[in-house]
Amino acid sequence: MGNGNGAGKRNTAEEDDDEGKTKPDTSYIHSPLWWLGLILMFFGECGNFLAYGFAPASIVSPLGVVALVSNCVIAPVMLKEPFRARDAVGVLVSIAGAVTVVWSAEKEEVKLGPDELMTAISQPAFLIYLLATLLLLLPLLHLSRTHGYRTLLIDLLLVGIFGGYTVLSTKALSSLISSSFYHIFQYPIAYLFTFILALTAILQVKYLNRALQRFDSTQVIPTQFVLFTLSVILGSAVLYRDFEGVTGERVRKFVSGCGLTFIGVWLISSRRQK
Repeated sequence: MGNGNGAGKRNTAEEDDDEGKTKPDTSYIHSPLWWLGLILMFFGECGNFLAYGFAPASIVSPLGVVALVSNCVIAPVMLKEPFRARDAVGVLVSIAGAVTVVWSAEKEEVKLGPDELMTAISQPAFLIYLLATLLLLLPLLHLSRTHGYRTLLIDLLLVGIFGGYTVLSTKALSSLISSSFYHIFQYPIAYLFTFILALTAILQVKYLNRALQRFDSTQVIPTQFVLFTLSVILGSAVLYRDFEGVTGERVRKFVSGCGLTFIGVWLISSRRQK
């Protein structure tokens, strides 16, 4: 995805209209490089989808830092952006964090079929989590329209919550496909997760774009990554019980790895010239 982000960004810009206001420049859709970036991003998301079928979502999500690291390396080449000493340190810290997260993972991932998924979404712990996130979403949706320009946390909390449900749905569909590929849509639960995946993915992009319009990307990117990752870890721990039976040593490794990735993201994204 880092390659796709670099190629896509290379061909997007804004231009001034006759009244001095900025409007989107859509000429990039005629650029082969932009389409290359779109294709690379598509394959990156396909890779993410497959990963959720073979590893816990709480492990896969922090590894999204790899996209930021690759983008940090590609940007100086494609976008002529400076590569700072703190970027190199951030890359090394992020890689160390990613390795530690993988190190903390279990050897095998249990596949969930339709019956297991139905049991999972019916458990009291997940129903409480669902109710809590819905009660949090309602005021945030209102505040985004009225006070969202004051603090980036409002829109990015929405992105994190919607993104968490996107990942939970992706994990469910990926698990269903890996266990019963040819019969997946014989089960009503597959349609439910497909609907949730599509809806939350659209809303996630909507509020992320809104945050990027209101605030600088150097603030938005690291904050979004942290909130999104924490949302996925919490949701996956509740729905898929990722940490059930896990030893204290593995938990310490996982927390340390996530902490290192967050620090690496901050080093890469902060103190950039606007």
